Amino acid sequence: EADIIRRAMGHKDVKALTDPKTNYEQKFIDGLINAGATVENAKKFWEDLLNFASYAFNKSHAAAYAFVAYYTAYFKYFYPAEYMCAVMAHTEFEKLPALLYECKGMGLEIVLPDINVSDIDFSNKGDKIIFGFKNMKGMGNSGITLINERDAGGKFTSIKDFVHRMSVANGKFNKTAYATLIDGGAFDKFCTRRTLNNSIEELIGETKKVIAKESKKAECEMAVQAAKDKGDEKAEAKALASLKRCLESLRQAKANVASVSLSPIQGNKSERLQAEYSILGCYVSGHPLDEYADAIAQAKATPIASLTDGNSTICGMVSEVRVLQRKSDGKNFAIFTLTDMSEAIEV
Repeated sequence: EADIIRRAMGHKDVKALTDPKTNYEQKFIDGLINAGATVENAKKFWEDLLNFASYAFNKSHAAAYAFVAYYTAYFKYFYPAEYMCAVMAHTEFEKLPALLYECKGMGLEIVLPDINVSDIDFSNKGDKIIFGFKNMKGMGNSGITLINERDAGGKFTSIKDFVHRMSVANGKFNKTAYATLIDGGAFDKFCTRRTLNNSIEELIGETKKVIAKESKKAECEMAVQAAKDKGDEKAEAKALASLKRCLESLRQAKANVASVSLSPIQGNKSERLQAEYSILGCYVSGHPLDEYADAIAQAKATPIASLTDGNSTICGMVSEVRVLQRKSDGKNFAIFTLTDMSEAIEV
């Protein structure tokens, strides 16, 4: 019977402990009294067991949790940006919006990825938290390649400089990586996203031609030098003629790169934000609900991330609507996702 009581406590089964049919309470109290306890102390001990059965927590486990809780509370208060970077670095992609909302509430600024600033993971500069390349959906290992080139050759001076250097450094830096960087805002300091989406394929193609011509030029120069070393005037003249044609071809290829238009084109804001959301898992440069901020404030809406039990007014964007039928009476009902600036919820 003692073991049954122990199991009931472990399963938080208070009903089993207080079932009048088994009469465990009286048996337990009588046993304690027979062992020398006072009636008062025996009854108090039984009450303690019932409380423990409501929520049992091992002391050593509680001590470890308390230890970690004090550390994390300390770091969050005194090193908020560093702490939140660490938390988000170990958070699933889908759960980032709630944490970013928390960051904003703490007075931290969230910054878009930047090819000249971002690290592999979330990083911070003062109270600014900067997206890392690993935190962008679709980057894979391309972020490491990018950082290695930046460390070796210094910061990128333009989008054309970036394309040229990345094409030389690693031909595997593919279109997916470019699309991710563009839609995630990593090139915003150089060019608008709409412009790059329109021009990037042409720019990459023309840049690869330049690199091929530069390689050919190097071969021609080696041929000229080899002919000189041999003292073969005929071969040298032929190699010089080939080098001249190669230089002209290279000049034209560079001119083609220079002619690729990067004139600013402002795209549709809604489309830009949706693409950003798909890459970063949240809205950073703006939010589709920004234009409704006054109406949301007037409605005294509760952020989804702050919802508690009871009645609340929430405002957000409806998506992923599914209309289904109730089995009981065949009437329609809908399930959809409602997203606000803090989080998403199924309704």
